[in-house]
Amino acid sequence: MKAACFLPALFLFGISASHAQVAVPKDWSFRNSSAEYEIQPGREVKHGGKASATIKSKTDSPTESCFLAQMFRADDYRGKRLQVSAYVKSKDVERWAQMMLRVDGKEKVALAFDNMNDRPIKGTNDWKEYRIVLDVAGDAEEIYLGFLYFGKGQVWIDDCKVSTVAKDVKVTREKGTGFDRTIELTKDLRKAPLNLDFEEWVPDPSAGSIVSASRQDKAETKGPEHPAAVKRINPTAKHLFFRCKLVINPATNETVADAVIETNGGTILKVERAKEFTLPQDATVIDCSSKFVIPGLIDTHGHLYTRTHIMSPKWQKTDARLPAFYLAAGVTTIGDPGSMDGAGDISLRNRIDRGELPGPRYFLAGEYIEGQSGFIPWHRPVKTPEEARDKVHYWAIRGATAIKIYAAAQGEIMQAAIDEAHEHSMKVWAHVGAVTFQQAIDMGVDQLFHGAIVMPDTRRPGITQKDFKEYDK
Repeated sequence: MKAACFLPALFLFGISASHAQVAVPKDWSFRNSSAEYEIQPGREVKHGGKASATIKSKTDSPTESCFLAQMFRADDYRGKRLQVSAYVKSKDVERWAQMMLRVDGKEKVALAFDNMNDRPIKGTNDWKEYRIVLDVAGDAEEIYLGFLYFGKGQVWIDDCKVSTVAKDVKVTREKGTGFDRTIELTKDLRKAPLNLDFEEWVPDPSAGSIVSASRQDKAETKGPEHPAAVKRINPTAKHLFFRCKLVINPATNETVADAVIETNGGTILKVERAKEFTLPQDATVIDCSSKFVIPGLIDTHGHLYTRTHIMSPKWQKTDARLPAFYLAAGVTTIGDPGSMDGAGDISLRNRIDRGELPGPRYFLAGEYIEGQSGFIPWHRPVKTPEEARDKVHYWAIRGATAIKIYAAAQGEIMQAAIDEAHEHSMKVWAHVGAVTFQQAIDMGVDQLFHGAIVMPDTRRPGITQKDFKEYDK
């Protein structure tokens, strides 16, 4: 068997330099999975200080929303009434911009929640202060603060403030109905929110320099880590040349024999035949002259849980061995549609992104979204649309980039989960059964993996699922 080596398939997964941010606000996580928005320091338009945070759509008709957030411990706010305020300026906002505050407990999540859904920011407005006021229960553990934006236009956010207020200050939304916590509390969570005035900025994962509000270089100080904000380590910045036996490009259905691949900073600059390529005198050449080179493979259905051994009824919830095996097989990008242990999967993904372990890029779905009649207990079925929304939001804020709908989900519960996921710029993956393929597509599912053994969409009239063996005749 001929040896092969693999290069990341950036063009196959739709990732390009045009999607890169220059910088993001320090201590904040910016979710922009559709790459339809950009966030920048607003140095010319600001309410105070040296900069605001400005979010702008890059297309006339964005299909998803983006989300700017951070989380902190509730210790100093338990039993108190918490007010979060921020100054926001908007220009030609067609859909909505909203501030969000959520309080989670040790046993229950979503003890209190307000995302300004009943009073969104629209159109063009000068600087105005917006407020959310919620009660922080005595058993609260974590608090989430964020800003959501969807649609064409631009917003500027500045001078955010977190404070306690007297009990005579009215809450902006009454206490919510929490649902059972499914993962452990986040470890080493910061005690208080940071960089609320957006004065400090740090490089985006694909950017190459640190940016500050004063335009001066400044060393980045290491602070408590937001689990959803772990940045994947950048590719090597070296200028490299790979000498290859054969390069295969499935995007163009072409091959290049005796080829040289030129890269710089992890980006492929050129692929040419060696006899037509002039190497610089000081070139660093990686010898792959006996190997075939293909783009990195993409596995759209790669779970991180496995059986402890073949045919075993026992399962390994998060198997840290799998990423290295995938990488060795040439898989450089993986979509993981559903976890037995969402926190464990996200933690493993973060270790890979920090460079502590070898592995592909992972796009994770967190826990499954299942209906009440689901037959797999660890899926933890949801009972109401509100629970579905809360469960999706819970995983979105922790770093999941998609959700996985399972076979018994349908109706209002399924639709609520889909809508909430899209509000967080998450993809919706589905293994359907209670609805047809076409119904799932009409509801907004982005990707169908598989369904019940024979779906109504595909079986002949008169054939039921019990008769699936007849289907192939």
